[in-house]
Amino acid sequence: MDEDGRDRRPRAEAVRLTAAAAYVPGVAPALLLARRQREVRLVAFHAYMALGLQGAAVLMLVLASTLSALLGSVPGIGLPLNLAVGLLILLVLCGGVALAGHGAWAAYAGTYTRVPVLADWAWRRVNHGEAAPRAARRRRRRPEPEVQELAGEAGEP
Repeated sequence: MDEDGRDRRPRAEAVRLTAAAAYVPGVAPALLLARRQREVRLVAFHAYMALGLQGAAVLMLVLASTLSALLGSVPGIGLPLNLAVGLLILLVLCGGVALAGHGAWAAYAGTYTRVPVLADWAWRRVNHGEAAPRAARRRRRRPEPEVQELAGEAGEP
């Protein structure tokens, strides 16, 4: 790995496709159960990421549905609450698909994607408790370009 936490080794297309396939619902647990796939860091990392994303989406959908079922029949707030919960469910589904698409794209590119809490959890699972490299946890700030002063003033030759 280099200083920004990226593993620059070239990977076979089959490994990258397997890592990208982890984002298909139901594939990540199968990859984690297969010892051969679990030993490939890129595949294991993206399988844990996909499992975390899918688990978080299911948890949010269950909580939203429970809220709607409990308070949906209360007069005066039932209809607006059900509409808000419906929009929340739509946002969770669209956000989950977008994050899964981004993760699959990053997996196929052979890189590790960064979703703040989930990436640290997945990294620790793959690396047996070792924290992610500092540069991988936080984006580097690029230095501001320095403004070069002109040698002469506008009126000078």
